[in-house]
Amino acid sequence: MPPPVRNRGDALDNALMESQIGLYITELINPRRPWHELADVELATAEWVGWFNNQRLHTAIGAIPPHENEVTTTLNTGANRRPQSTHKASTDLGALHSASSAPMR
Repeated sequence: MPPPVRNRGDALDNALMESQIGLYITELINPRRPWHELADVELATAEWVGWFNNQRLHTAIGAIPPHENEVTTTLNTGANRRPQSTHKASTDLGALHSASSAPMR
């Protein structure tokens, strides 16, 4: 299996992502080598991400899992409520088409 792509200027060229990738490689990939099938890596990655988000105790947020903290914070702040839009949707499909086909700069 080839090493992960981490070149300067890539989308992954930032400290947080680099730290996360390093943690993933250290905790999951290296200890279980050799990997024989890509499907084995995919399944193990899904399990690790589930553990990382839902079971791992994070001391910076009170020794609770990140997902539990996110749910609690969302419930306490009312962040799960969507603000009402004051914009009216256009019924002119031609305007929508011309806006979506405009070149990006």
